[in-house]
Order: sequence, then C-alpha cells, then structure tokens
Amino acid sequence: LLTDVDAMLVSAYEGQQRWSDAVTVLVRMAGAETNQQVQASHWWLAAEYAVRAGDLAAAVNSYRYYANHFAEPAARQLEAQYQLTRLYTELEIPSKADYWRRSIIQANAAAGAQASVRSRYLAAEAAMVFAESEFSAFAHLPLALPLARSLPRKQAALSRALAAYQGVQGLGVAEFQSQANFRIGAIYQQLAR
Repeated sequence: LLTDVDAMLVSAYEGQQRWSDAVTVLVRMAGAETNQQVQASHWWLAAEYAVRAGDLAAAVNSYRYYANHFAEPAARQLEAQYQLTRLYTELEIPSKADYWRRSIIQANAAAGAQASVRSRYLAAEAAMVFAESEFSAFAHLPLALPLARSLPRKQAALSRALAAYQGVQGLGVAEFQSQANFRIGAIYQQLAR
C-alpha cells in the first residue's frame, strides 16, 4: 500500500514539477524496494529529477549509488559514471571527477571487444582530460641550467605526455585522435625550440 501511495506521490510531484519532492520519495522507495531492477530505476529517476531540481548534491548521491550498486546494464552504469564526472566538474571537485574518469576508462578497457561506441567515446574524452594535464605539466616545466638536473624531469614529463596521447589515439575515436595528434605535434615543436 505504501508503495502505491509513494508512486502516486511521485506522479503528482512530476505533474507539478516538484522535482526535489519527487527525489525524496523516489529515494525512500528505492530503499524499501527488494527488486534490483525496480530499485535501480528509482535511483536513476531520482538522479535525473535532482538534476532538474538543480540539487547537484542529491544528483551526485543518486548517480554514485547507482554506479556503485548496479553494474547491469553496463551502458547505464557508464552513463552514471559520466554524469558523476560532469557533476563533480561543475561542483569544482576535480579529484572526484578524475576518479570517475578513471572508472570510465577502466570499464571501457574491461569491455574489450564488446566496448560500445559510446563507451569508447567517453573513455577517449576522459583520457584526453588526463593527457591535457600531462601536456600542461610538460609545457610548464622549464628546461634550465644545469641541464643535468632539469633535463631528466623534462624527459619524464615528455614520456608521460606522449604515452597519455598515444593512449587516447589507441581508443580509436576520430575526434580525440585528431586532438592527440595535434598535441603530439605541439610537443615536438616545443622540443625543437
């Protein structure tokens, strides 16, 4: 009976666009639900409604719960991870955004030949963020005298940046392959100076 009342409440809140109230009820319903698929559905809908309400903290909580507890369907879990990177970036919490980027990259790698076009795209996008960070570290590391001290650090930064961009290229997403090629060229151009 309580489930029916909650379902009617969610429906009423949806009709009135009272997204925060709908989130509260959906989270309660998810907690009481024993069917995994229905529970996953409640968490997903709660996350979407929290975004609509502008409640990024509630959206993060719902997407994080979903990503950590529902591995299937894999595409939906991947989207939850992507939403977490987006939300943490918006909330300016880069360490947590990076955690979920790494999670996307690992999930794509684990899928192997079964990786979808979407998972490869999201993995390439995430890998590009890390590669850009390595490029920035390389570009801002001065090569100064004495060379014996600065050259090994510059070479290490060069190796990390090149490996990161080669990783992006290996994902086979044309948009990011082009960006990676451009950056590799920029690295060699900087070395030529």
